[in-house]
Amino acid sequence: MRRVDLGRVEPFVRRLADSQPGRALRKQLSRHPPAQSGGLLVRCPVCGQCADEFIAFGGGTIKRANALCANCGALERHRLVWLYLLNETDLFSGVVRRRMLHVAPEPVLEQRLRDEPLLDYLSADLDAGAAQEQMDITDIRYPDDSFDVIYCSHVFEHVPDDALAMRELCRVLRPEGWAILQVPILLEHTDEDPTLTDPEERLRRFAQRDHVRAYGADYADRLRAAGFTVREDPYAERIGPVRSRRYGLDAADVVHFCTKRTHHRPTDRRVIVPGPGNGTER
Repeated sequence: MRRVDLGRVEPFVRRLADSQPGRALRKQLSRHPPAQSGGLLVRCPVCGQCADEFIAFGGGTIKRANALCANCGALERHRLVWLYLLNETDLFSGVVRRRMLHVAPEPVLEQRLRDEPLLDYLSADLDAGAAQEQMDITDIRYPDDSFDVIYCSHVFEHVPDDALAMRELCRVLRPEGWAILQVPILLEHTDEDPTLTDPEERLRRFAQRDHVRAYGADYADRLRAAGFTVREDPYAERIGPVRSRRYGLDAADVVHFCTKRTHHRPTDRRVIVPGPGNGTER
């Protein structure tokens, strides 16, 4: 039998995996995992890794079992959103070019989104160097109707004026576009106190030292007040307990799928000419 030089084969396999057919195959496997995986109990839909369980993880006062993928670092919320993007949206259809804003990008999702050939992807973060562009989402330096897709997860609980941030994201979303805007829902009614600055008291009330509020089930109403139409999709519950456990999802998590109300036309306060990765004010 002829011996195979694995050193020569490996680059070819990598090129095949990174090709368009290879990416399409990985997405199909994420949508429809094998029925059996050698007895392993969980499967990360982001990277495809199977394991007996995910790793326990949690900051602040909340520790969660079966939370972190040891291979790619995806948490429950990342796996939930990735499945939702794959199965419930046409983001990866490969037919229509879209412009996407990703706020406070999670590394586990950022590179995968940047690799999409028909996605004009922009990541943004308040901290310089943490994303492609530095951005304060309470003062976005882009004109009205700039983005087809906006993804912002676990950010608003860090923003003192979350209502302004929500209005700004609504302003730059195109009328036919959509946004997924996620926060941790911890209470029945949102608890906030702008005068509270003590980190330990914030930890006690808001579950994390750098949180300025703890959101409740009224979160969707805050989005609606900013100009969004909101669909609260209990996706983790909707896909059933077997698949939810298999992907390590929190069955209580809800996807907040938002569109701009057609009559909502906020005034554009600042207009720029976007450049590669930034813009010039005019």
